[in-house]
Amino acid sequence: MGICMKDHPSEDVLEKIEAVKEQLEASVLEGLLFGLENQKWDQAQLNELFHALKKLEKRITNEERTATLDQIVSFLD
Repeated sequence: MGICMKDHPSEDVLEKIEAVKEQLEASVLEGLLFGLENQKWDQAQLNELFHALKKLEKRITNEERTATLDQIVSFLD
């Protein structure tokens, strides 16, 4: 898979959150929305979060899903 050179603004991240919110625990969803609202993350982190959320939209194994969700949760620390 290629490297994305595009910067994803918080609006893009919010769209991805909305697209996968059924796959996220309520506390994780709330934490992500709070983080966006309070501009908790720099551009590099927004890009990484966007791609992790995007990965949840694809057909992935249970192991990949668990690792991706763990990655997403790590943004809340």
